[in-house]
Amino acid sequence: MSDQNTERSTPSQQRYLSLLGRILIPSLLSGLIPLLLIGFFAMRGFSRASDVAEEAARNALDQEALQALQLQAELIADNVEDLLDQTVQDAFDLAVLPPDPELYSFFYEQHVSEIQYPKEEFVSISEEIPLYREMAFLDLNGQELLKIVNGQQVDTRFLTNVSDPANTGFGMEDYFSRSQNLAIGRIYVSPVTGWHAGQIKQPGNTLNAERIVGSEFGAYEAVIRFVTPHINQDREIDGFVVLSLDHRHVIEQAIHFESTEPGRVVWPDYTSGNYAVLFDHEGYTIAHPRLNRIRGLNFDGQLIDYWDEETSRNDREKLAFNWAKAGFLNQTFPAAYEAVMQNQAGFTTRTNNQDVTILTYYQPIPFEHGVYRDSGLFGGVTIGASLNRFHAAADVVGETIEQQQESVQSKLWWITAFGMGILVVAAVFIARSVTGPIRLLTQAAHRLEEGILEAELLDQIIERPLQDEVGTLAAVFKTMAEKIQLREKKLKATVKKLKIEIDQQKSQRKVQEIVESDFFRKLEKEANEMRDRRDKKLEGEPV
Repeated sequence: MSDQNTERSTPSQQRYLSLLGRILIPSLLSGLIPLLLIGFFAMRGFSRASDVAEEAARNALDQEALQALQLQAELIADNVEDLLDQTVQDAFDLAVLPPDPELYSFFYEQHVSEIQYPKEEFVSISEEIPLYREMAFLDLNGQELLKIVNGQQVDTRFLTNVSDPANTGFGMEDYFSRSQNLAIGRIYVSPVTGWHAGQIKQPGNTLNAERIVGSEFGAYEAVIRFVTPHINQDREIDGFVVLSLDHRHVIEQAIHFESTEPGRVVWPDYTSGNYAVLFDHEGYTIAHPRLNRIRGLNFDGQLIDYWDEETSRNDREKLAFNWAKAGFLNQTFPAAYEAVMQNQAGFTTRTNNQDVTILTYYQPIPFEHGVYRDSGLFGGVTIGASLNRFHAAADVVGETIEQQQESVQSKLWWITAFGMGILVVAAVFIARSVTGPIRLLTQAAHRLEEGILEAELLDQIIERPLQDEVGTLAAVFKTMAEKIQLREKKLKATVKKLKIEIDQQKSQRKVQEIVESDFFRKLEKEANEMRDRRDKKLEGEPV
């Protein structure tokens, strides 16, 4: 058992750690770890606080953005509703006027409004145009008896019977058949009708991709037909009046809004997503910065197809966009359409193909005439906003917070490094203030082991201005060493004396042994005899 203990304690198996290390390492760890933890949690807390502040700013801005979009959507919806209601009232007013060319021309000239669109980059056009592209009076069989187009009365030779859809302006309209059985005070309103902007028949076509977006708006042709019975002086129906609202005026109510810009814009930036859109009761887009998104007719007079999942990017420029059928792009499109058709307002969020989050507010547009009677809605307005633009202020706040965070972090790291430096210096100083005297004391002990008392080493410890237990230990060690040296001197003197006495005793014993030996006695006897003979000879006696 003792052998095993000896084995375990052999110097070759022991690890040496100086007293300086024993003091310095725990001192540094006990100081550095809390300091680093304080710095870490301080930075973490600051970072969390900045994230919370930035998120709060973003949420507040999102709420403001939503409120702004809601106000804009409501304003657009009200303006479109007012325009449609005014047109209905104008049709009723025209229905009681005699079908006189001069009266119709005067009526036509008095109903004008302004449109605005870009001509080229940084140049826009504002012009007053009639509200109604056409005005007509029909007999009970659908024959045009009077017609005003672009302010000019159409020659009777060119008047047609619109009971046949082939004779209508777009070769497929059935507004007469839908109006034949209307009672007094009732009105038929058609869908938006016009050649699709991707067709060459459309004067405002968008086939030239080099044009400034919106520059073709001045030539764009589409109408909404308002048809109501005409009442003669006998309060009888003797025909029908047709007011063809220039659809550009409907588009005008929505096209100059850009959600992230104050006031009115000439034409919104399509790529930003910050613009308003109108769609009708069937989900077809009827107002958009890109006119080729609007519903329209193809070359054969049939309603043009809308995008589907199979439509290529190039073909999309030639087709309309239908919100009810665009779920393959994003479910927020049909969701907004369905909500509007339930007469509900609200908002959706989606991420576009550029990874930009778009907030879209939708608002229904009430209207209860013609093809819109069953739903009670003309359609809806949506206005979108890129939250990146609204978050610009929050980003500035975030950048400011981040800059402050980096500044504080830098200062904190410098403070931490400075604190660590002070801690290291203090720990080394404290450790050396303890280990230095002990090192001297160790050296003195080694010298004492060699039999030399290094009083100067011990005096360096004892005479320090600031004393501690090590100084006391050094004083005790010096006293003990002096006593040991004194005791050693005495011991040596005693040993020397004892050695002399022992040597004397040994000499006496040897002399005694010699004296008592037979040889010595014989020598002694011979010496005595020789002495006697000498004496006698000296005295002259015979030997």
